[in-house]
Amino acid sequence: MGGLSTLVSLAALAAAVSVSFVDAFQASRSSAVMGPSSLHGFSSLRSTALSPNKQTGLAPFATLAAPHLVRQSPSSTGVFARRSKKVILADECRNQLLEGIQQVANAVRVTLGPRGRNVLLEKDYGPPLIVNDGVTIARNIELPNRAHNAGAKLVQEVASTSDEWAGDGTSSTTILTAEIAKKGVEYVNQGHNPIPLQRGIQKAARIMMDEVKKLAKPVNGFGDLLNIATVATSGNASMGEVIAKAFDKLGNHAAIVLENNPSQEDNLEFTEGYTFERGYSSPYFLLGEEADFIEWKNPHVMVCDYKIESAQAMLPILEHFVRTKEPLVIIAEDFSTDMLQTCIINSMRRLLKVVREAYAWSSPEAGHRTHRQQIVELSRPCDAAEIICVQNHRICVQVTIRAPSFGERRKDYLRDIAVATNAQLISKDLGLPLEEATHEHVGSAQGVVVRKDRTSILTRPEFQEQIQERVQRLQTEMETATSKFDKEKLGERIAALSGGIARIMIGASTETEQKEKKLRYEDAINAVRAAIETGYVPGGGVTYLALSTEQFRKKVLDTVEQTAREEMKGVDESTGEEFQVVEEMESEIELQKAGANIVADSMSSITKQIASNAGLDGERVVNAILNAKKPFGFGWNAKTNRFGDMISQGVIDPAKVCISAIEHSTSVAGLVLTTEGMMIEEEQDKNKSVPNEDVEM
Repeated sequence: MGGLSTLVSLAALAAAVSVSFVDAFQASRSSAVMGPSSLHGFSSLRSTALSPNKQTGLAPFATLAAPHLVRQSPSSTGVFARRSKKVILADECRNQLLEGIQQVANAVRVTLGPRGRNVLLEKDYGPPLIVNDGVTIARNIELPNRAHNAGAKLVQEVASTSDEWAGDGTSSTTILTAEIAKKGVEYVNQGHNPIPLQRGIQKAARIMMDEVKKLAKPVNGFGDLLNIATVATSGNASMGEVIAKAFDKLGNHAAIVLENNPSQEDNLEFTEGYTFERGYSSPYFLLGEEADFIEWKNPHVMVCDYKIESAQAMLPILEHFVRTKEPLVIIAEDFSTDMLQTCIINSMRRLLKVVREAYAWSSPEAGHRTHRQQIVELSRPCDAAEIICVQNHRICVQVTIRAPSFGERRKDYLRDIAVATNAQLISKDLGLPLEEATHEHVGSAQGVVVRKDRTSILTRPEFQEQIQERVQRLQTEMETATSKFDKEKLGERIAALSGGIARIMIGASTETEQKEKKLRYEDAINAVRAAIETGYVPGGGVTYLALSTEQFRKKVLDTVEQTAREEMKGVDESTGEEFQVVEEMESEIELQKAGANIVADSMSSITKQIASNAGLDGERVVNAILNAKKPFGFGWNAKTNRFGDMISQGVIDPAKVCISAIEHSTSVAGLVLTTEGMMIEEEQDKNKSVPNEDVEM
């Protein structure tokens, strides 16, 4: 929501959503409050929040908060006015998409390499954010031209996908996408068929990804961890050392938590903790969070071994934590849709905080107060889709997490979690159904960090004795187990209970610097995980450059031609003989080879950009590397300004990051080439007046 930064008077909001958390559940006993018709639930709340206030005459909050998100209704029939669509076809369509892609790539490419620059992001609230993270920059780009913005969204999607899959390499992915799309669009605009061109791009990508897998070396020891982490933090050796120490002590599956440090130094601490491979049950719990994880300090933890159908069953527990205003994390086998909607809405309450109360006066002379109004401060900008779901109640449930594993083993994991948090497992089998549970059966933790697919619980020191007793019991079971599978699972549970958590305390002079460092730490941690999984290859763009050499290019083109001929073989059904349509086949083969050449030509763009960001001519640096005729791994170190073997100089990249960049960039670029048309809403004349009609949902 653009434009709101400090205080917003929301008289309509108080009248629309002043129902307390407990009252909402009590009311739902007699009426269906949590209908699934709204975006996040509570359809009645949505319709009320978007309706004008009859007493005050104020516009609905959604209109005040984000008027550009609400369309005017032409009549009282509830039918929306539809904007006209513009159709863009052929070359113009691809050129417009390419323009948007290039604008995102131009903003991202300056961050690549150890001498990459920063990008400043203007925020609607608080100070600007200065970052060096490709995916963060891409996500914050919104272009004024709708056609260009459609292309920008494609790059944002590929950057996010690459970040989610590999955790790093989003800048390289964005640059490759723009380069392949640019060369491909130029080819298609000359009148060539884009379909075989796309096939050639896809085939070349598969060959290159297989080659990267062959070139990868396994991570071995502290030195490799340090080099990978240092490169991923844009050459910051001290940050790389902190990450390497964390993985070296805790192993390949280290649970690492990032926290703010009041001092200016980065510190590494190890605490006892429990980590399992399940994350938040809905991404809507992330609303209001700048990072891709949710974190609380000193939360309470409830553990249940069956599906929770509604909040009414656990009303005594909820009432207690509403009164105490303490956060509650629920871990259960599963959650119904209604229960999940309720918890999401409740969690979203953190977007608002009441800063003072005021009263609306119907007759100031007589001193009559008609209703109470609340002045609300937004803790961050949020759009209408978020605001209409927010109830004016206290914070209680912060997140719901589905239990790890399946069947009987799931119950074993839940028992382990209950021990780690000093909670009593709520289970019908143990004689404690949810309806009879109270806050006394709920446990606690020093902290909880929840990601998409992983949850880390920082256990309290006073619970360590019972955790160790649990570990010893499991070790006894493992000694007597006869099945190899059972032993492996027991070993995993023992490791989870006895394993620690690394806490990286990030220090900085300013909040802006702290946020920027946090993004780099996240990238580096993900890069190390990716390298542990798939190995590492020489960095500095050398691996990509090796895929563009004449020797490897010939291998790619020969393979593409061979597979194309195999695909085009036909069989005469009457004689059983094979035949080929030569004229069509040769044209198809040439176009597929052209697509493969486009990918090979684009691979040098990474090294060129790294050199360009260091103030050198990228073309000359690439030629110097290729003309040296050195073995694979020879390249240019942008940090030291020296040529040599990249691995021996500690410049290495996770193989998974390179594979991700090739796969996702070629996929999106190929789709752009085969896009023959797009429909976008026409730009509205800002000077044209809009009818002042009631908004109807």
